[in-house]
Amino acid sequence: ADPSTAALTRFETGDRLMGMDFNLTLYAPTEQVANASARAAFKRIKELNSILSDYEPDSELMRLCATAGSGQE
Repeated sequence: ADPSTAALTRFETGDRLMGMDFNLTLYAPTEQVANASARAAFKRIKELNSILSDYEPDSELMRLCATAGSGQE
C-alpha cells in the first residue's frame, strides 16, 4: 500500500522531562511508527536540555555562565 494514502491512527504518549510533563499526540500509520517518532522527539528534548538547562551544572549554558567575562571559551 502507498504510505501517503494509508489511514492514520492517533497515538498518545508522555514522559516527564526537564521537571515537567510532555504529552505527545501523534498520527501515524502504525503504533511502531508512532513509537519510533516519540522516541526521536524525547531524545531531542533531552539533547536540548543538556544544552540549554539552567539547573543542570554540566549543561552548555551553565558552562558558559561559569566562564562569562573570564575570556575563556
